[in-house]
Amino acid sequence: DQLEQEVAAIIALQGSIYTDLGFDEWTVRLATRPERRVGTDEQWDRAEKVLAACLETAGLSYELAVGEGAFYGPKIEFHIVDCLQRSWQCGTAQVDFSMPQRFDLEFVDSASDRQTPVMVHRAILGSFERMIAMLIEQFAGAFPLWLAPEQVRVLPIGEAHADRAREVQEDLRKAGLRVGCDLGANRIGKKVAEATVAKVPYMAVIGDSEVASGEVSLRHRKLRDVGKFTLDGLKGRLRVEVEERARGPQESQTTGEDV
Repeated sequence: DQLEQEVAAIIALQGSIYTDLGFDEWTVRLATRPERRVGTDEQWDRAEKVLAACLETAGLSYELAVGEGAFYGPKIEFHIVDCLQRSWQCGTAQVDFSMPQRFDLEFVDSASDRQTPVMVHRAILGSFERMIAMLIEQFAGAFPLWLAPEQVRVLPIGEAHADRAREVQEDLRKAGLRVGCDLGANRIGKKVAEATVAKVPYMAVIGDSEVASGEVSLRHRKLRDVGKFTLDGLKGRLRVEVEERARGPQESQTTGEDV
């Protein structure tokens, strides 16, 4: 009885995650019963009907893949179109009549009768390694803030600013951000260049004025100078961008020249 609501929840989750990850285009296939299969025709009729109804309710057009379902049940396939217009099968929602029977699973229904449940398999990303490869290509390695392995890199201008840089790094880490710190001997221009090439979304530059004011000069890898922020202001700004799963700030946010 819960099959429809479970499948609908999976479809909604898949669409939400693909959008967050930057994939705006995908196609859907409904794979129906093969000749060799387990389960009764009545079970297959209901499962195929439920999967089709869920797709239609979600407003998703789909292609019928007649006879391409698994032997244990029908399935919905999500095929993501990448930045090179290649299609990859990723997520699936599959009904399974076989496993509950093989493991003698039962539940007691509202009439106190014992019933065999139906299993629903859910794969959101498909192959994890393939999804990572697709994401690297999709963003050309320039991940949005929420997805970037290193979200902020703290850049002290000189050795005299290193202690403050470590404090800023630790503060941002405690706020849940992934933060690096370049304490090397390179000039600040070189540090900025290296962070930009590494496609770190944000750089927090610290010099004499920043140490004195307790602020950081924030720089975006693409938008250059963004402005000066207190640590609380910086954490608030980045937290919003992370929570909104933003793909990147707008060009209108830039306010300065190169450091």
